Parts: sequence; C-alpha cells; structure tokens
Amino acid sequence: MKRVFAVLIAGLMLTGALSASVSASGANPPVVYKTARAIPTKSGDFVRISVYAKHVRSVSIRVDQKPGPRHKAKRYGTGCGKKNCSKWRIYVPRTGNECYELGIIGSQDNGRRAIVRHTVCEPFRGGEV
Repeated sequence: MKRVFAVLIAGLMLTGALSASVSASGANPPVVYKTARAIPTKSGDFVRISVYAKHVRSVSIRVDQKPGPRHKAKRYGTGCGKKNCSKWRIYVPRTGNECYELGIIGSQDNGRRAIVRHTVCEPFRGGEV
C-alpha cells in the first residue's frame, strides 16, 4: 500500500513539473512592431511618438541615440486590428529634424526582451500642426 501511494505521489509531482515547464516555455515572446507614429502636439513644442507592441509589460524608448536616459512609455490603448496589440506613447521635444531614430525595448516580467531600431517621421512637412 505504501509503495502504491509513493508511486502515485511521484507521478503527480512529475506531471506537475512537466506541465509547469511546458507552460513556461510556451509563453508568448514579446513583440515590438516596426510601426510607429510621430505627431506634433497642438503647441508645436513636442511630438507624441506612438509605438505598437504585444505581450510586453513595459516599453522604454531612446530617441536619436542621445546619451541621456531612456523614456518610459505609457500604455494608452489597444489597436493593430486582428493583431490585438497595445499602444504605447511618449512625448519628446521637437527638434529641427522631422524624423526620429528610435531604439525600442519591450520587456516582460520574466526578463525576456524585444529590441527594435526604427526611424519614424512626422507626417506634416515644414512644421505644420
């Protein structure tokens, strides 16, 4: 009787360990899409940069490879149609350029990351708002 009980417990523990490892390895990896928007604000002093990502908890963005700190983006909605991603945004001061070089990092809680470099340009030329 004791042997049957011991084998039963060992089998349950093995099943639990296998299912935990399968679910951890099968988790969706973070995705940052190479699609972004840069829209000037009404004041014309700042530009709102929107980034699209999926399966991430946080997004940090470095603009124009400046040596300063990264900007931590805020989630503000969902989008992407059938892809069902989340939208993230930051506000940065406008420069003389109409295009911005972005270094984007999307992170999950378990330490997995998605790193993307992307150039985004304002849709309005000549500083129009």
